[in-house]
Amino acid sequence: MDSDRNPSVAEPQRYYSRPKDESLQAYKDWINGLVKALNPNAKDEMAEREWESDWREFWSRAKQEENG
Repeated sequence: MDSDRNPSVAEPQRYYSRPKDESLQAYKDWINGLVKALNPNAKDEMAEREWESDWREFWSRAKQEENG
């Protein structure tokens, strides 16, 4: 059923998650927190350059989406 056709059907709530700020450390804390929530035994085995590359890519894409 579609909520446009049936107003009694509620739209699902959406939740978004982001780092608390644009720093590399906030990004690492955010990703590690998500990973640990799924697998408490997970270990951070990424090299610092991998973290930096992923962090730059994440914020580049996030800003592109915000600006349309």
